[in-house]
Amino acid sequence: MEEPSNQLQVEHDEGHFSLTGLCLAELRLFMAKHERELSHELSTEQLYYTIVKPATLASQCSYAELLRARGGRVGPATVFVSHAWQGSFSDLAETVLTLERTEESPEDVFVWIDVFCVSQHGAGAERDCAWWNDAFRAVVQDIGRTLVVLTPWQEPLPLTCARCLYGIFCALDTDSALDLRLTPDEDRALSEALWGGEFEFDRWVSAVDLQCAHSSDPEELAAILEAARAVEGGEEQVSARVMAAVSDWLIARGWKALASLCPEERPVSSLIHNLAAFLGDQGRLDEAEVLFCEALDGRKAALGETHPDTLASNDFLGTLLKDRGELDLAEPFFREALIGRRQTLGDDHCDSLASMDNLAVVLSDLGRLDEAELLYHEALSTRRSKLGGDHPDTLASLNNLAVLLTDRGELDEAEPLYQEALAGRRLLLGKDHPDTLASMNNLAVLLSDQGELDLAQPLYLEALEGRRAIFGDTHPDTLASISNMAILLKDQGEMTTAERLYWEALEGRREVLGDDHPDTITSINSLAGILKSLGRLQQAAQLYTEALEAQRAELGRKHPATVQSTGMLSALLLDAGEVEMAEPLACEVLERRRAVQGDDHPDTLEALHTLAMILKARGDFEEAKPFFLQALEGRRATLGRTHPDTLASLENVALLLKDDGQLDKAEPLLRDVLQARRTTSGDTHPKTLATISNLGNLLQNQGDAKAAEALHLEALKGSRAALGGRHPDTLASINQLAKLLCDQDRLEEAELLYQEALEGRREIYGDLHSMTADSAYRMADLVKRRSNFDAAASLYSLAAQGYHAAFGADHEKTVDAEVQVEMLRQVARAKARKWRVPFKAAVAIAVITIRFFKAKR
Repeated sequence: MEEPSNQLQVEHDEGHFSLTGLCLAELRLFMAKHERELSHELSTEQLYYTIVKPATLASQCSYAELLRARGGRVGPATVFVSHAWQGSFSDLAETVLTLERTEESPEDVFVWIDVFCVSQHGAGAERDCAWWNDAFRAVVQDIGRTLVVLTPWQEPLPLTCARCLYGIFCALDTDSALDLRLTPDEDRALSEALWGGEFEFDRWVSAVDLQCAHSSDPEELAAILEAARAVEGGEEQVSARVMAAVSDWLIARGWKALASLCPEERPVSSLIHNLAAFLGDQGRLDEAEVLFCEALDGRKAALGETHPDTLASNDFLGTLLKDRGELDLAEPFFREALIGRRQTLGDDHCDSLASMDNLAVVLSDLGRLDEAELLYHEALSTRRSKLGGDHPDTLASLNNLAVLLTDRGELDEAEPLYQEALAGRRLLLGKDHPDTLASMNNLAVLLSDQGELDLAQPLYLEALEGRRAIFGDTHPDTLASISNMAILLKDQGEMTTAERLYWEALEGRREVLGDDHPDTITSINSLAGILKSLGRLQQAAQLYTEALEAQRAELGRKHPATVQSTGMLSALLLDAGEVEMAEPLACEVLERRRAVQGDDHPDTLEALHTLAMILKARGDFEEAKPFFLQALEGRRATLGRTHPDTLASLENVALLLKDDGQLDKAEPLLRDVLQARRTTSGDTHPKTLATISNLGNLLQNQGDAKAAEALHLEALKGSRAALGGRHPDTLASINQLAKLLCDQDRLEEAELLYQEALEGRREIYGDLHSMTADSAYRMADLVKRRSNFDAAASLYSLAAQGYHAAFGADHEKTVDAEVQVEMLRQVARAKARKWRVPFKAAVAIAVITIRFFKAKR
C-alpha cells in the first residue's frame, strides 16, 4: 500500500508552497457529502485512502486546488491546523468548526489542513533538516495562527507526535498565535474531569518530550530531531517551550473550571488543590498560595480541622511555604498535619509517616537537628517493621536519616545507612533507576567529605554515566552529576577539568531551566567559586553578583538561597581584600540567619565565623575574638566537639591567638585540633594535613625549627600521596617547607622547593593569580639573597603583575612588588655606572619613582 504524504510539500506544478485554505463552509459541505463514510473511528490517514486521494487522482492536485477549479470557496490560509494523522477525522473537523462560533467573521476564516491542502500525488519536496527549519517554519509564520487539535482529551495525540510538537514550537518561536482546542464534547468531558478531580495536570505536560515522540516515517523523525538540535538549547528547549505553552493553557482551563463552581463547592473541591499544586510546580507560587489558603480555610469551616482533606491542605500549604524558603511559617502547618494524622489515622499510616518526613525536613533546615532526628528514626523504624527493609519508602527513610547525620558531621554513622540504601535500591530497582543513581551520588558526596576521593570518584562517574544514558546530557539530574563531578575534580586539584565541567553544568541549566532557576543560580555560584580559587576574582565577583541580583529579584532578600549567595559574595570580597565591602554583607547574612534559623543553627554559626574572619583581616583581633568564640561554643553545643565545623572554629581561634602573638595559648588548641582530626578523619585527610602545616608554622615562630620541619615534611608527604604533586594544597606545603629552610639559610634546598611551587602554580593558576604572585615574590626574595639580582627583578615583576591583576594597582602587595623591581633597577644602573648606592637610598629612589608614575597615570 502506498504511504500517504501527510506533510507539507512543494506543489509539483508551481515550485512553491501552496498556502491555499478551505473556508469553514466547504469543510462542513465535505462532512455532509461524506456523512455515511465518516464514522467517528475513521482516522485522517484512512480518510486519505478512501476519499481524498481517489477524488483527486484524475486531476493530480490537492483537494483545495480541485475545489478552486470547480468554483469552490478557497483562499489564502488564515489558520494552520496541527493534528495527528492517527486521530479521528470527525474530531478534527468538529474542532476546526468551533471557529464558526468563536470568530467575529467566520466567513473570512480559511483553514490549512494538510490532507486537503497538500497534493498527495507526485514526488514532493525532500524534507530534510533545512526544510523543517526553513520551509516549514516559514509556512507556520506566514499563516500566522496555529490551531492544535488536542484530542482525545485523556491523552492528546499531538503531544506525542514529533511533527505536531515541532509545529507548536515553530508557532511559539515565530510569535504566531497558538490556539489549543477540543471538540465540544471533549471540552465538556475535560471540564467534568477537572471538577471531579480526575484530571491529572502533570500527565499532559509529562507526555511532551520531542526525543521520545513518534512519527510514522523514520526519515521524517530523524529530520525533525536534527532540526530541533539546530535550535539553541536543542530538543530539550523545543520540549520545554511546548510544555510551557501547554501548561499555561491547562492553568487557564483550570481557573475557568474553578470559577464555574459555586462558593460552597469551590474550597472543598479536588480541583482547587490540583490546580494549586500544578501552579506550584510551574513556579507560580503566589497564585498557588492564594488557592491553598482558600482551600484550607474552606475545609476547616466545612469539614473540620482533623478531616483528611483539611490535613492534606495543611500539608500542601506547608510544602509551598517551604519551597519559598519561609521555613518558620511552614513548620506549624506541617506540625498540624502530623498531629491530626496521628490522631485520626494512627502513627503507622503512610500519610502520618509522610508528615513526619515533611516536618523533619523543615526542622532540619531550621537547625533543630535533634527534633528532626527523632522523627526520621520513628519513620524509619515504622517503615522497617510495617513495610520491610527493602521497601522503597524504607530505603527513602534510610536516605533521609543519612542526610541529617551528614549535616551533623556524623559521617561514620551516615555511611552504613547510605550503603544500605544504595544496596537495596540496586537490588530492588536496578542500577540504572533514578533513585539508585541518587543514592550513588549521596554516598559519593559523603566519601568526598571524608576525604576518600578515590572511593568517591567511581560512584560519581557511575551516577553521571547512568544519568547521561537515561536522561540525556542536559537533564537536570545529569547536570547535577556533572556539577558534583566538578566538585570532586576541584578537590583533587584538577582545576582546569573542573572548570570545564562547571561551565557545562551552568550552560545546560541556563538553556533548560532558565537564568533564574535555583539550580542555575547554584551553578553560577559554583563556577564563581572555582574562578575565585583560580584567582580570577573579578570574573567570580561578576557571577556572584549576577546570582545575588537574580535571587533578590525572584525570591527577595530574606530567602535562604539569597542569604547564602550574599554570604558567598561577602567571602569573595574578603579574599579580594575588600574588607569594607565584605563587612556589611556579612552582617546582613548574620542578622537574617539569626532571625530565621536561630542563634545555634549551623548556618548562623557559619555566618558568625565569616564575620570574625573579616574583623580579623581588618586587624581588629579583639573585636573578632568574641565572634570566633561564640561560633566555637555554638558548634560544640549543636554539632559536637569533633564535628569538622567545630574543629574549624577551634583552629581559627588558635590562629587568631597566633597572629596576635599569643603563641603559648595557641599551641595547645592547635594540638587538640590535630589530635581530633587524626582520630576522626585520618592522618592524610586534607584538613588534617592543613592543621599539621598550621602547627608547623606556629612551632617555627616559637623557634623550634626541628619539630616544625618534621611537621612540614609530614604534611608535604601526605599531600603528595593523597592529592598529587600539582594540587594547590601540596604546593602550599612545598612553600611552607621552603620558607622554613630559607629561615635556616638552607638556600639551595629552599630554592628547589620554591621553584617547584612556582612552576606548579603557574601551571594551575596562570601568571595573573595572587598565589602565583606569592610564589614568585618568595622566590625573588631568595634569589636576591643569593645576589642574583636580574633573576630577582624578573620574579618581582611577575609578582607585581599577579598582584595587580588580583588586587588592583594600589594594593599594598602590588606597590611593594613594584618597589622591589624599581629598587633592583636602580641598583643595576648604579652597578653599571660603578656607583655605590646605599641600600636605603635605592629603596627611597624606587618608592619616589613609582609614586611619580602612579600620579602621572
